[in-house]
Amino acid sequence: MRDGDPAARRPGRHAARKLVHVAPREQWRALVELANECPGMSQGELVRQACEFFGWQRVTKETRAGLEADIASLRAQGVFDVSSGHIATTGQGA
Repeated sequence: MRDGDPAARRPGRHAARKLVHVAPREQWRALVELANECPGMSQGELVRQACEFFGWQRVTKETRAGLEADIASLRAQGVFDVSSGHIATTGQGA
């Protein structure tokens, strides 16, 4: 992540945004911050934690697919390392 990237914002009470309304960089920042807080979690757990972070009550097929695509992008950029199904950050920015 770059220093000028927006911080990931938790929603206010009753103000959860849909995934399509959350900027990709903000999604990525949240995923990276969550992975830093709990290194070694599974992709499914990271998706669930991201949903909770953004205030979503359920993990829908659309949300899961979007967040899994984000995780794949971060992995392709060298930000995430996946070993034995567990995600860790590499310290490289996106």
